[in-house]
Amino acid sequence: MIGEAIPDPDSKVTDPERISEYHAHVYYDPAFSRDRASVLRDQIASAFPEARLGRWHDQPVGPHTQAMYQVAFPPALLPRLLPWLISTALA
Repeated sequence: MIGEAIPDPDSKVTDPERISEYHAHVYYDPAFSRDRASVLRDQIASAFPEARLGRWHDQPVGPHTQAMYQVAFPPALLPRLLPWLISTALA
């Protein structure tokens, strides 16, 4: 990575049509915020039924250093789900 050229953000690094799915991670503390993460999960399922909710991981898994679950969704959902998720999670 060090010494590699950084791609120009205006260049076509990846054809957007090739992206078949996005995902986000909802991080939480099992002892203090799992209930809130559960409410958010239920809201995601209700508001965005086309999103797929991953398993609960109350222990670190892979590169994730804290508890989390994944939300996978099609590209068409990105402009609606991402702003909603950010504003709802921060509320």
